[in-house]
Amino acid sequence: MKGTTTGDAIKVVLFDQNGAQIKEVDINSGSFQIDSTDLPDGTYQVKVKDAAGNLSDATSITIDKSSNRQTSSNNCW
Repeated sequence: MKGTTTGDAIKVVLFDQNGAQIKEVDINSGSFQIDSTDLPDGTYQVKVKDAAGNLSDATSITIDKSSNRQTSSNNCW
């Protein structure tokens, strides 16, 4: 899973369907990548965490490895 972000964001956080945090990655020069190979198919929530630790609104992303597809609710991935 790859994407870009702007502003003062410093981390991207991935949550499972139950709201539990799964992964957190640093943003490097406005871009990021999360390895999803070890994640089961399903819908996940992605949020951006700013320097103060505040989380953005969630973006939903669905992983379907059988069709090799990842889709998001705002088509920015």
